[in-house]
Amino acid sequence: MTAQEAQWLKKIIAKEELHVLFQPIVNASQQAVYGYEALIRGPRTSPLHSPLRLFEVATQAGKLVELDILCRRLAIYRFAELKQPGLLFLNVMPLTIVERDFREGLTLGFIRDSGLPPARVVIELTEHVPIHDYELMRQAVDHYRTMGFQVALYAKRRVSDEQGFAAAYVDLDNFKAFNDAYGYARGDHIIISLSRLLQAQVDNVGGFIGHIGGDDFMMLLPLDHWESVCGQILRSFEVMAPGFYEDADRLRGGIQIETAKTVSLFPLC
Repeated sequence: MTAQEAQWLKKIIAKEELHVLFQPIVNASQQAVYGYEALIRGPRTSPLHSPLRLFEVATQAGKLVELDILCRRLAIYRFAELKQPGLLFLNVMPLTIVERDFREGLTLGFIRDSGLPPARVVIELTEHVPIHDYELMRQAVDHYRTMGFQVALYAKRRVSDEQGFAAAYVDLDNFKAFNDAYGYARGDHIIISLSRLLQAQVDNVGGFIGHIGGDDFMMLLPLDHWESVCGQILRSFEVMAPGFYEDADRLRGGIQIETAKTVSLFPLC
């Protein structure tokens, strides 16, 4: 942590200079958005714009709990202000719950002030900092559920060195051209279809899939299955892809986009 970062952190907390973004969470089977995950960013002009660096510096400065509670309050109020439909997913550190929130009822107070029903809030507990008082943790989770919150617990899956795993990055070719030609609704349909395909293949081998954003996904696969899974995904998507396009584009082999100076052909995804 540099002196500049420490000063920025102090200013960010004091003046609440945080930006709240909401990432849609899609129910792939129903092809619908059923909630939004609150994401936090620091000021664009600061060295703490990245949430990873922001929380890392807060940890080093002993301000992690204070920052986490501030992020939660701003996310709840902003979600209510925007009148977003569906569920609000809040990433919460267990350390915050057992140290302050459980005892002081901070989250419930934020929810009541915002006018949101507790049933529309899902508290996602992610363990960035180890918790040793598991009995207190259990009491805190029960406490939140009693108040009407939904609670999601994420345990870390550890992969031993002997077992091994492979990381695979998934990205669609020419997806921007598709969105430009067909519109975002059609683009979202591709993303939902792709996510269902990926989930089915990854679940078959006990892997993990994460949605980075847009048409980008990350998969963690057992080392002895990664090649067969990736091959099956590619073959299946090649069969699916032509169905996303109009007949004229399928016949010419891609999307043709004309500008004043050029004519470009973007092959099928």
